Amino acid sequence: MPRRLFFDTYAMIAIAHKEAAFEPYLDAEPVTTWWNVTEFYFISRRDGVPQATAELIARRYRPCCVEPKDSTYFSAAEFRLRHRFRDSSGKFKRVSYADAVGYQVSLSQGIPFLTGDRGFKSLANVEFVR
Repeated sequence: MPRRLFFDTYAMIAIAHKEAAFEPYLDAEPVTTWWNVTEFYFISRRDGVPQATAELIARRYRPCCVEPKDSTYFSAAEFRLRHRFRDSSGKFKRVSYADAVGYQVSLSQGIPFLTGDRGFKSLANVEFVR
């Protein structure tokens, strides 16, 4: 039985780029939100992926999407207000709204949050891969 993991936007991009570190997760059962899929699509298009290709990959995640409860959105906003991290240049940053919502979904569902985003590296319930 495949392991259930929450795929954040970073994980989806890394898998689409066939990053070796994410290869062990190809057989996982992904859970995500439409917010993360939309963010994945945006980043893919911004980075020059053709529209049809970005849409095709994004639509493959649609069956894996869960609809967060209203309280999850509020928890995500509170998390985002409290949680800042330093990026590689030393500047303080906040995680994206999509990933903040996704992290809260992973906590509520009791499944690990798969990411390579440094903003989540030291948090509980995170499977950090680089």
